[in-house]
Amino acid sequence: MQRLVVIATISYILSTTGMEWDDSRFWCIIVLLMVLEHLAHTDGMQKATENLLTMSRNKLLKLKDFMDGVSRGEERTGDELIEILKKEEHNADE
Repeated sequence: MQRLVVIATISYILSTTGMEWDDSRFWCIIVLLMVLEHLAHTDGMQKATENLLTMSRNKLLKLKDFMDGVSRGEERTGDELIEILKKEEHNADE
């Protein structure tokens, strides 16, 4: 929903600057925004995958337990998740 609102807002701003929907420049900008969003999504997925694959087994198990608790409806805090995801200074739990 947020993406739709952002694209609608940008479309409105382009219209107020004199670039109407039947102008090819209007559609070029909209398509470029969609490409940018796709690239950002792909980059985010790649970084998330890299982060998961480099986590220690112990940390992955803690993260899975946390997410299982969330799925069961248990009260969990963001601080707990931050503590689990903190980078270690050394590899003590590997």
